[in-house]
Amino acid sequence: MQSGAVFISRTICFGLTEMMLQELSLLVYRSDVTVPFLDSLRQDLSGLLPLLLSTTKRGETALRLLLLMGKESSFFCLILVNSLLISKVEFSHLVLP
Repeated sequence: MQSGAVFISRTICFGLTEMMLQELSLLVYRSDVTVPFLDSLRQDLSGLLPLLLSTTKRGETALRLLLLMGKESSFFCLILVNSLLISKVEFSHLVLP
């Protein structure tokens, strides 16, 4: 069982992460500019791709970030699918909404 302080910290972190994802969504869907944060993540996907195998909140967050990157660049979707196929990931492993 988690202590009260750990539970509160996690709740606050998840809330901040959700707010960040909503702001990123607004930037991506309402403008034609490249979001520097997503561009930075796109440069090194090695930390995000393994999270797609997770069914935790981190996996869901990684998926949402990858989807936002794909919205910015359709070519990115091809890179993502290629990376997953090379990793020989089974479809049942992917976190899908």
